[in-house]
Amino acid sequence: PSSNLRGPSSSLSALPTTTLFLLTQRVAPDYGMYLWPSSLVLAEYLWFHQQHFKGKRILELGSGTALSGIVAAKIGASVTLSDSETATAQVLEICEATAKLNQVSCQVLPLTWGQFSPEIFALPPFDYIVAADCFYDSKDFDHILATVAYFFELSSSTKFLTAYQIRRSKRSIEPLLLKWGMDAVEIPLESFFPQEKFDSPFFSGISVQLFLVSPKQTNQTQEPNPRAGNLCSERQAMNPRKNFLEEKD
Repeated sequence: PSSNLRGPSSSLSALPTTTLFLLTQRVAPDYGMYLWPSSLVLAEYLWFHQQHFKGKRILELGSGTALSGIVAAKIGASVTLSDSETATAQVLEICEATAKLNQVSCQVLPLTWGQFSPEIFALPPFDYIVAADCFYDSKDFDHILATVAYFFELSSSTKFLTAYQIRRSKRSIEPLLLKWGMDAVEIPLESFFPQEKFDSPFFSGISVQLFLVSPKQTNQTQEPNPRAGNLCSERQAMNPRKNFLEEKD
């Protein structure tokens, strides 16, 4: 299947306003090779802000179909795709094939959340870590943030962009963000995601949130269109929805 992404309406856009991306999907028991709505949201954000991400070093966690990583590579980022060493459906081989299919060059490597191999230690710092719908199973949450924290240690300027599909209201990563010394803000989807895509059957009955996570520090530089301040202190005033960062078991 293919995915069409609409770029920003600017004459400075590096790519045509409509570009075709080719992906491989395989319905496996763990659904790791299935294109989830969160992937489209994250990819759309990267595409909309392509001038910002051009030339950046980006690591995608839990790549699966690798839509976000392929989009990032297409707009000129230096991309590393990764997925678990135990992933099914030959996911890493499919990532490599998908990159070739879309005529982009990406490094592909095994990376299991919370585990650190010599290959991981050999990686340089990244400007961004991106992940779509990786916060699916609660048992993985701490491992994901442990991996992100390692790259934050390499560079305090690294940011983590993650898209999350709301499935249960009584889930929270706020205690883990505090544990790992991180802050998060929600990026309003209406600032970049076309309404006609929300109205499509693919998003029927689905709610997705996009978060920018960074190390706790002062004088953080502003990213494209995040909500100002810490989401955990502002959510009730700005957005009445139940939020992944706050709801408790």
